[in-house]
Amino acid sequence: PGVEPDFIKEKILEEINSIINNGILELEVQRFKNITRSGFIYSIQNIDSLAAQFNSYNYYLSDPNKFEFELQEIESIKKEEVKAAAKEFLSGSFVELQIIKKMKSEK
Repeated sequence: PGVEPDFIKEKILEEINSIINNGILELEVQRFKNITRSGFIYSIQNIDSLAAQFNSYNYYLSDPNKFEFELQEIESIKKEEVKAAAKEFLSGSFVELQIIKKMKSEK
């Protein structure tokens, strides 16, 4: 509230362009890896979530033990790959959708 959508858009585009042009810090890659790894471990701490996760791996990848592969894939991410992905997927044209809630006084 109180911030113009165009200001937010400008800041997001600045950050995207910064990643495309300058990449990201190794610290940011490590932070992503740590957050993802801990989120994964937290998500399988109860038996229902663990069973659901194994079922997903079995259904989509035909191997219920693919979680090790997924963790290895996350661990192998390099900052150069993030920059290349940003350039490939976040540059060029885009679709903008703004949803602005009416204030009570505007009804």
